[in-house]
Amino acid sequence: MACINPDGSLSTVAMLMLDYLTEPRTDQDIADRAAQPMYRIRSSLRELEGAGLVENDSGHWVITAKGTEVLNNL
Repeated sequence: MACINPDGSLSTVAMLMLDYLTEPRTDQDIADRAAQPMYRIRSSLRELEGAGLVENDSGHWVITAKGTEVLNNL
């Protein structure tokens, strides 16, 4: 479940995750909402974190300023 396409654009899944992370969420919150296995959610979060779009704050994932900017420009 790649979040960033080869051309650098965000996948539909990535856009949905960023939108959901406007409030702090745990891995489990995200997995429950997406109805996806935890390994896929964690992989997606690592990819988004590597791109600087989300960050983990004490076990809760949140969208970064860069992630908000990207989401708002879609």
